[in-house]
Amino acid sequence: MTKKEKTREELIAENEELKIKLLESNEIFNAIGKGEIDTLILDTPEGPQTFTLQGADYIYRVLIEEMNQGVAILTSDFTISYCNSQLASMSKVPLEMMIGRKITDFIPEDGFNKRHLLFEMSGEHIKEETVLNAVDGTVLPVELSAQFLEDINNIYLIITDLSYYKRVEKELHELVENLKDSNYELQQFAYITSHDLQEPLRTIASYAGLLKHRYGGQLDQDADDFIEFMVDGSKRMKSMIQGLLDYSRVGTQNEEFKNFNSEEALNYALSSLNSSINENKAEITYDKLPVIYADERQIARVFQNLIGNAIKFHRRETPPKIHISVEKENNEFIFAVADNGIGMEEQYTGKIFEVFKRLHAIGEYQGAGIGLAIVKRIIDQHGGKIWVESKLGIGSTFYFTVPINKNKP
Repeated sequence: MTKKEKTREELIAENEELKIKLLESNEIFNAIGKGEIDTLILDTPEGPQTFTLQGADYIYRVLIEEMNQGVAILTSDFTISYCNSQLASMSKVPLEMMIGRKITDFIPEDGFNKRHLLFEMSGEHIKEETVLNAVDGTVLPVELSAQFLEDINNIYLIITDLSYYKRVEKELHELVENLKDSNYELQQFAYITSHDLQEPLRTIASYAGLLKHRYGGQLDQDADDFIEFMVDGSKRMKSMIQGLLDYSRVGTQNEEFKNFNSEEALNYALSSLNSSINENKAEITYDKLPVIYADERQIARVFQNLIGNAIKFHRRETPPKIHISVEKENNEFIFAVADNGIGMEEQYTGKIFEVFKRLHAIGEYQGAGIGLAIVKRIIDQHGGKIWVESKLGIGSTFYFTVPINKNKP
């Protein structure tokens, strides 16, 4: 990455900083216009200086000359009676030649919307985006922030150049689109590669099985061991390839988001795990679960993988006990799946969501080590987070969040 390129996080941070600066500037101007400010402290080359409103006109002009926004005072017929040097610079007109011109020389009338300013929003602040046409042909995207000053029949106007903001927004959009394209290509690559690997793997597994069936016990012990290694290895490879296929499909086989009771998704998962639950005499309890806006099939898969893991990694001398609960916090639901299993050391709690990450020896527990990676990917696509808190020999609690959709009925 070159120095000029910026990350998505940097672009978002710059975008937010611009919004905050714009909001602060508008609030200062509005407060001055309403007489809510008695004293100003301005940074000058000589250091911070304090001004009182005894020289209000001077102070006001000093302030607006220091701002990055263009500022103008307009008469009722939109003639510029005062403007700062920034607006003159944006318009590419000498400052002394701006006074007496119409603001509509620079701002299209349809963007300025006279009726909206003078009558419908009298006494109120309005904001709208339009363009400023400079005399040299430059067209700037701008935001107008205006207030009709009823007492003096003037319009107080702030014009903010949105060029940088729009450029950042465009770069951010392009970055997001590039990420989408890259993710799609990676998904396709993983799917095609995994699919194509299955055919030669089937051949290896088939011939390894034939060797075991035909020559098992007829050769020496080393040969029998070698054949067994081949058979076990082909089975593990098949499981890993299937896991990779499942992982790649998470982003391509989504259903539409809808409102549903998350308890129904949990019950579907429990039904799928019924044999394992009975075999291990697992005790599963859950609180009343909320209606959420999500992909029901994928949320059921999250429950199935988390509960399935809790059953798989239980302490041998103790039947598994699993409890599902939920809390509402701010704009999200926080689900918790708690168990009394073998737990894990804290150093591994961030690694277990990686693809093919295993904390135990091969053969000690079944599985390809991709279930939690799939869960994390599902939660990521829902705009949520997932993490685990665990104590070795005591148990684990997996937490995941699902945002509350503001527009749901």
